[in-house]
Order: sequence, then structure tokens, then C-alpha cells
Amino acid sequence: MKHPLLYDCTIREGEQSAITSYDLKDRLEIAELLVSLNIDYIEGPWLVSEDTEGLKFYHELNKIKNLTKTVTFVGMTSDNVETNRRIRVATKTNTDFCTLLTSLYLPSIHRNFSNSITDYLKKIQKHVLYLQQYFSGVFIDVEHFFDSFVTYKEFSSEFLFFMNEVVKPQKIVLCDTRGGTKPNTIIKITKSLLRNFCFPVGIHLHNDIACADTTAILLSDNHIDHIQGTINGIGERVGNTNLINLIPYFIKNFNSARYNQQKLKQVSEKIAMISNVRLPLNAPYVGKTAFCHKAGLHIKQFLEIDGKAYEIFNPFDIGNTRGFLISNLSGENTKNLIYRNIQDSKLLAVLKLFEKNITTMNASIIIHDDMIIFCSKKNIFKSKKFKIIYLTIRFDRS
Repeated sequence: MKHPLLYDCTIREGEQSAITSYDLKDRLEIAELLVSLNIDYIEGPWLVSEDTEGLKFYHELNKIKNLTKTVTFVGMTSDNVETNRRIRVATKTNTDFCTLLTSLYLPSIHRNFSNSITDYLKKIQKHVLYLQQYFSGVFIDVEHFFDSFVTYKEFSSEFLFFMNEVVKPQKIVLCDTRGGTKPNTIIKITKSLLRNFCFPVGIHLHNDIACADTTAILLSDNHIDHIQGTINGIGERVGNTNLINLIPYFIKNFNSARYNQQKLKQVSEKIAMISNVRLPLNAPYVGKTAFCHKAGLHIKQFLEIDGKAYEIFNPFDIGNTRGFLISNLSGENTKNLIYRNIQDSKLLAVLKLFEKNITTMNASIIIHDDMIIFCSKKNIFKSKKFKIIYLTIRFDRS
């Protein structure tokens, strides 16, 4: 069984994060990182009329895309689709696919398009027919889908029937725009659609109740076509599905060889830096402490018996490292066991230099392959001029 494809919208949705802003250079750097990871789809930025910088991005993206498919994102217009300047700009991007933004939220439809549902559905059809002349396929992104499926049941059924029988898009992308729909509700509705309609289905989840990744994983073996999200889950409000968390799951559970797993940590860290976002130390898979072991019992079993008891993934396979902590939780035997497993004499010497502070300062020492990190609630050095409570010492292996 194949896993869903991954559709990345970091360049557009990621920039909707409250503390994030990209220029052309940033967008191209992000695109290169995504291509290096072999992401299936890369969506570009939101386009405005006569957007020369946006067009330059798409043209550069098409040069470097390699195995990745490129996608232009465009919203519907209430005027003539053939003469709208923003739509005309979108048709010049030369990407593989186009995603058309639509909605199931009736108050928005009535205000921005028409009081007639039939007119609105025909307008979607006109947009799709026009865009199909310029792209290999059109994906219909349905904002507020899951909320509206419950609230506006009759309209939702009419919309889906019209898409299935008349419009026949390349794919329909179901959005949990508010990010508050329960996973079991999303799964139940999605399975129902897959049973009753023949169009491929993508999923676009926001993370407002911290369930986006869980829902995406639960849906991944239910024949959906793609999962839409961003690197590190960045995006508006709380954010989106975190594609970084899905790739190792696909590798482990679907034996996927599609993605460049060795690049995972590097891509995550670099895009976090470009996006002005701090990556949590305990971020799954890619955080600095994601594979750090502190409890003495765990470390002892890891080193003496079997490391698989405490890790679901080999950190070195995804560009991360493993760490062991010496602290007041270690115990003397575990500490000595760690020391015996350290081959580097310089690292061992530095460790013993700090060792006396572990108990007196309630501190921890994290030992990685090429560095040690000293963590304390108190000042490491006796100085009134500065205070150091977090110190990293990295060792050059060259």
C-alpha cells in the first residue's frame, strides 16, 4: 500500500505565521530545501495582479524542481475569470498544477459571489475549465469543508455531487480551516466521501486543537491522495500539519524510499531560521533532545542491552544525533558506563571538568556525538558581569 503524497505550502501558508515574512531570496532558498527533501508538491506564494516577483519565483522554481511537481495557488474571482488580472498572472507561472481556492462557508459565498448556489457552482466550473487550459490539472481547495459539511449538509451534498458529476477536477482538497474538528469526525466524513465519490481527495488540516498531525497519520492508510502541510507546521494562528513529522512515519510504516531522510533535520532547522521560528528542543525527530536519554535505568539498558527499547527511529538516519545525560538522576554506575563508552579523550576531559557541578547546581550534561551541552538553573561561572546557564561545546572532528 502506498502512502499519500506530501503537498508543501510553507512558502504561502508558512508566511501567514505572525512572526514570518519572506522575500524572493527566502522563498527560493526554501524551495531548494524542499526539492532536496524530494517533497511531492511545492506550492508557491499568493499572487497579486502584475506580480513580477511572484512570477520570477515560479520561473526559478521550475528550473530546480527535479522530481517535485510545482503548484500555483489562486483564489476565485467574482468578475469574469478570463479578464481578471490576478488569474491572468497565475496562468503565466508554467507550473504543473493549479490549486483553486473555493469555500463551503455560505455567509462568505453570499457576500462575495452570489446568493444563488447554482450560480456559485457554475462559477467554479468556469474557473476550472479556464485554468485547465494552462495546467496539467486543477485541485479544488475547499475552505471550511468539515465545519460546513455538518452545518450546511444540503449545500455540501449539492457541492460534492456537482464536483463529481460536472466539474470533475483533478483532486478535491478538504480543509479543516478553523482546525477544531475532532479527528474521528474528519476520518468518518473523509471515508464516506471516498466510498461515494470517484474524485481523488487531499487533506488540508490546521492545528488549533493540536490534532493535525495525528489526524493526518490516521488518514494516511485510508487511500487519500495527498496531505497538505508545512515544514515545522508553521502557519496562521497555531499552524498546520507538520510534514517533518509525517516523513519518518511514512519511511517506517510504508517502507517509503521517496524522501531524502538524511536531510530531514537540516531542512527543518534551516526553514525554521528563515521563518524566524525557534525549533523546540524536544521537536519530534529533529529537536536537539529528541533522542536524548536521561533516566539512569534507560541509559543502562540502552548501552548494555538494546537501544531499540527507547527509540522508534535511528536518529542518524534522519540527520540527528543521540544524546546521553549525566545528572543527579543518572546514578554512579550509569555515569561510569557512559564514560566507558566515550572514545574521545577531549570530550571526556571536558565532561570531568563540569562533573562536580552536577549535584551542587542541579545541572545536566547532554553528551552528543560531536558536542556536549551543559544545562543549569544557576550560573555556570562565578561572575557578576554575565550569567551562563546553557553552554554548548562542539568538537571539530577534522
